[in-house]
Amino acid sequence: MPSKKFYIFAVILISTALLFSGSLLDRKFSKLNSTQGKASVVEVVYPEEGKIISFEPSRPIEQNPQNLNIIQEDQNTKDITPLAEKKDEDPPKKKVIPFSCLTSEKEYDDMWLFNLGQNISLPDTTYIPKGLEKIPNIYSARTNICLTHDTLENLEAMLSQAKIDGHIIKVTSAFRTFDYQTGLLQTATDNGNSDANLSIAKPGYSEHQLGTAVDLSGESINFSSADRAFNYTEEAKWLEEHASDYGFIESYPKDKTDITGYIYEPWHYRYVGIDNAKQILKNNQTITEFLAE
Repeated sequence: MPSKKFYIFAVILISTALLFSGSLLDRKFSKLNSTQGKASVVEVVYPEEGKIISFEPSRPIEQNPQNLNIIQEDQNTKDITPLAEKKDEDPPKKKVIPFSCLTSEKEYDDMWLFNLGQNISLPDTTYIPKGLEKIPNIYSARTNICLTHDTLENLEAMLSQAKIDGHIIKVTSAFRTFDYQTGLLQTATDNGNSDANLSIAKPGYSEHQLGTAVDLSGESINFSSADRAFNYTEEAKWLEEHASDYGFIESYPKDKTDITGYIYEPWHYRYVGIDNAKQILKNNQTITEFLAE
């Protein structure tokens, strides 16, 4: 049986070993903290208490072993989420500016029944009608185009009824500014269209600038804009029969080029009011003839 001295020696030896290992652990953490400041997630067994100790990966390591199992909270954010678990921040969103129709910068006379033509221009090329409103997407094949309030109200009623009757008709062009019309005509001319003036009004001469004219197309031709094929569609036939009920009339009908100055455009309609539209149709007139009286 071991002697008493043996037990005393063993106790001294074990105590010395425990103190030595604790000192090594202190030095290990002290060195790591001073050279790196941060470390990967670490778990160690603290020898004196037998506890598993972890420390937060993105924060400086505390040198006091008694505090190794405590994650220091940020005094401002109280954020204790480990860095490895944090999600990447969303990139800043681009500021979206909502579209709005142009507004008049000065007072104009209401030109909605002005008799525009090949040789008659607006008295003021900067003209912008009052009360322009964006055409809802359900009625438009293009985005961000506008009409005057009364025109849009009657257009919506007309196209809604056309849909009920089995015809999907949408707007491909509406209000245009003087500058837009300039670019449109210039592009056609540059592309070799020698008769561009017969199908595209000169800037300041366009009914589109009144905010009461629309180019229409149908689903049967995939809403192709200003397409002569529209003349042969069921949508075009429906418009010829019913457009006047909503105040719309073809501005440039067939076989009237000598009067209107423009080729036949079955897609181009102008809002003139229901009573006027009925009178024009009854008298077999063009808008030009009616407004010249």
